[in-house]
Amino acid sequence: AESYTIMSGVVTQPTTDIDGMEEVSSINTNDWMDYSVNLPYAGTYTVSFRVASIKGGSKLNIMNDSKILAVINIPNTGSLKMWQTVTTTISLNSGPQTLRIKANKIAGGLNLNWWQLQLSSISSTLNTTAFQLLFIDVQLASDNDHIKVFPNPVKDKFTFQLQNTFEGLVKIDLWNINGLLQNQFIFKKTGNLLQAEISVKNLPAGEYILCISNGKQKNTRLIKL
Repeated sequence: AESYTIMSGVVTQPTTDIDGMEEVSSINTNDWMDYSVNLPYAGTYTVSFRVASIKGGSKLNIMNDSKILAVINIPNTGSLKMWQTVTTTISLNSGPQTLRIKANKIAGGLNLNWWQLQLSSISSTLNTTAFQLLFIDVQLASDNDHIKVFPNPVKDKFTFQLQNTFEGLVKIDLWNINGLLQNQFIFKKTGNLLQAEISVKNLPAGEYILCISNGKQKNTRLIKL
């Protein structure tokens, strides 16, 4: 929360929460903080706030320019040193933008330790600029020998291999060259090698892009016969 680009009215102090960083405090009605974000996808995002409050009834607005995207109702957590996470969902476009957290109403007192955005669902269409950048990035990542897709070209199904030290969820988005999301696959990687078979028999022939996300994003081409 302390990583704002500009603010009005608030101060920071060492947090009493478990992460040991700083929290934003002295938040009064109409105070605000601006944050610069650059989102890779348009879609629905879960936004979470880590808050401490001595009285229920406080409200925070999440804003993009002058538009209110959501209003967060802050509960009474017991004290300004007792923390709770509250969430809501908002829709955002891709690309660089400024989000404002504004105190709609403060009742009693409120501290904010952190807030985060997590992609919940992706829009079915990439905007033209985003897709062009993605397609260029494919050229740069195509020689990465940690990712293998075979056979390629493919008729019915292909084998996907990802070899690295990452462990966790791996998401694969399959896009056509017009920037339309065709399918999405999520696998759990538990060792150095992830191998999975993916069916594309119902897709029309043509050129596609696999966008692989495993903490970092890599892309590769796929030709469907």
